[in-house]
Amino acid sequence: MRRSATSVPINIVEGNVKRSRKEKLYYIEIAEGSLDELDYQLLLSKDLGFISAKQCEEMRNSLNKLSYLLDKFRKGIQAAP
Repeated sequence: MRRSATSVPINIVEGNVKRSRKEKLYYIEIAEGSLDELDYQLLLSKDLGFISAKQCEEMRNSLNKLSYLLDKFRKGIQAAP
């Protein structure tokens, strides 16, 4: 989970320094994939009894907010001239 969680900002930063739009979008997609991995890991943690349903819901709500912001960021890069 730590690896997935840290992968998100690391890939955003790495993509941000790339010159081409295609490269920037590639790293944003990796970050989005890491968010999806983390979402699954939260569900698995709940199912295995490592976290409560309430904790899982709260963290997934945060992930959904991050996913929304990352999606907007990606769309902004796609729309840039």
